[in-house]
Amino acid sequence: MLMSVTKLKNCLRRFADNESGAVTVDWVALTAGIIVVGLAIVWYIMDQGVDVLAGKIVTGLVAVDPGITTSNPPLIDGQ
Repeated sequence: MLMSVTKLKNCLRRFADNESGAVTVDWVALTAGIIVVGLAIVWYIMDQGVDVLAGKIVTGLVAVDPGITTSNPPLIDGQ
């Protein structure tokens, strides 16, 4: 019985001292964080920026041709 407890302690000590996968875990966490931040930025730009840009395009088109409205958009390729 005493021998198995000693072996268990040694096994747990070796497991705790082994850091060979720690760097991989750090890189995975860092990469995941960068991806989440990047997706949040893209989502914000797509959510806010596209609406603003579309409004500016419509304003510019109306300035060129007052007959164009948001309910009467120009057709692409004459369709």
